Amino acid sequence: MGLPGLVDDGTYVATLHGVNRTQYPIYASTVIGSVTALSADVIMRGIDLAEQRGGGNINLLAMHHSVRRAYIALTDTSRRYTAGDLSSPDAGTDAARGRNLTFGGIGLEVDKYANYGAMYGLDTSTLVRFVEVAGEWINEDGAILRPVGSGTTFTDEWEAAYRIWQNFHNEYPNKSFRLDGITATVIVSHIE
Repeated sequence: MGLPGLVDDGTYVATLHGVNRTQYPIYASTVIGSVTALSADVIMRGIDLAEQRGGGNINLLAMHHSVRRAYIALTDTSRRYTAGDLSSPDAGTDAARGRNLTFGGIGLEVDKYANYGAMYGLDTSTLVRFVEVAGEWINEDGAILRPVGSGTTFTDEWEAAYRIWQNFHNEYPNKSFRLDGITATVIVSHIE
């Protein structure tokens, strides 16, 4: 289910690990939908609601690259080009060099797999990872390596599979928030 299920009010996942979010509001995150244009006010609203509803201490904002660009656009008019050679000002931010940005000291993290048009405000102290198998090569029949091919057609290739059995949980979803429907330009990247 990922973050859309862990930080949710029941829109994506009505029952989180056996607990109904309608019956137990502690399991319902603040979700502000239809945000459209991102603003510092709506981000601050999410932070305030997470603190008021669950005592959340937001220490990470997670999003897709497109939402980060919408965030950077918020600061365009506030940036001043006073340092260095003003005949060739640098209009970029630290994000251009792969460095993380911040909102009021809270780090912004981007992930190419994050859903479009959403920002997650996380109190990471509530996120837990339960591990059944930390990692192992699959060895159900006494052999880790298996020949590639089927029937009588085999090549000189071998394959193995590695597995991890784990599950993620949010102990107090009401300490986090999600902003949905943020207007952001998504650039489709085809990998060949």
